[in-house]
Amino acid sequence: MAEFTDEQYFNLADRVYKNDILKQGSLVKTKDGSKWRVINSVDKSGSGLQAVAVVPAKDYKKGKTDYDNVVFASRGSETSGIVAMYKDWVVTDFAKMGIGLKPNTDMKLKSTQGKNIQKIAKNAWKANTSIPMKMLLHVASWQVNGENQFTDYQDFVNQTLKQYKIKDCSFTGHSLGGALAQFMAVQLKKQAVTYAAANPYRLLSKEQQQAVKNGDFEGLITDYRHRLDPVGKIVPNERIIGKQYIMDTNPNEAFGTAIIMGHMRGTFAGMFNADGTAKLKVNPDAVIAYAGRIDNIVSIMRKIQQRMQQLEEDVNQKSKQLRNKLNDETVEGGKYSELTIWDVDEILTERSKKYQNGIYTYHDPEAFQRFYESNEKNIQKLKEFQRELIQAAKKIREKDNELGNWIAANMK
Repeated sequence: MAEFTDEQYFNLADRVYKNDILKQGSLVKTKDGSKWRVINSVDKSGSGLQAVAVVPAKDYKKGKTDYDNVVFASRGSETSGIVAMYKDWVVTDFAKMGIGLKPNTDMKLKSTQGKNIQKIAKNAWKANTSIPMKMLLHVASWQVNGENQFTDYQDFVNQTLKQYKIKDCSFTGHSLGGALAQFMAVQLKKQAVTYAAANPYRLLSKEQQQAVKNGDFEGLITDYRHRLDPVGKIVPNERIIGKQYIMDTNPNEAFGTAIIMGHMRGTFAGMFNADGTAKLKVNPDAVIAYAGRIDNIVSIMRKIQQRMQQLEEDVNQKSKQLRNKLNDETVEGGKYSELTIWDVDEILTERSKKYQNGIYTYHDPEAFQRFYESNEKNIQKLKEFQRELIQAAKKIREKDNELGNWIAANMK
């Protein structure tokens, strides 16, 4: 598995939005200080796909054909240019992923029905057809006969892997680019680190979808997103491919915490720890603080148990008093002088739940005991979880501090 950091993957996913790197041999410098070289690129005007295959600059040599690690970075949905936006947001995001039109099915539909639909659309403009129907048929024709970014990306990746001898590869991308990255990571069973990825689950084969359900990609594919980002959640009941984490938001990005704005690349920029790992929404100090609240929960659980035990004691004391009072009334001149203490015991036996330790109980003491034991076990589990949580948070904080000190010392 490739050993690049979350920050390096993000900066490549961010950098691929610029056209200047869509050229073989281009030097790519990223904000984390990394340097890369492009060994292959694609810019498909038909589908709107832009992507690169890069290697660490230190490993690059013109004419070299074998590399240990290659990263494929794919561009996401663009927000400038009507044609580019239509191809990304309408054709690919909505018509392909939203509807769940699998690449193979899309290609078959194009080859078998593309010309027919195109002909119908053209004839509609000549016939006495309503404007809305003409527009609908025209859009349908454009959709069916248009190129598919997922097919184009798969072709690009496969062509690159055929052209070079590559030991390992990984994928990254943001938004639609993240969907392309996850899609190819599933096809090749490789690593992918994505940001605010749209979800390509419905484009996978049934076998691949089952593999996702089985958790087969949890150690390979990681997606980072923000809490109020709806992209990737628009289609209901979608399965997360791999693992997904909520990242902290760049405080310098205007309106970064607002709905939709949390999808933008700038909200991820700079939000990485000293070792290049993503800064998650909850930091170690906050984890420790929240873990401390478990003490309050435990305290409440203990108080409930104490009150139940006190209730049991009070009820048992009242039961004793009742029995003694009834026995006192069985003597000559008492209210129940015609009864004996044996009669009293018989009546109490009928009315009570159980006779235990010389006391008639009117509740189920065994049920109370089971609750006490279960409550104590849950308290111990919570305390153990608290200890593990605090210990893990402290280790993260210590490791981050150590790496920060090391970087500071070695950068002098």
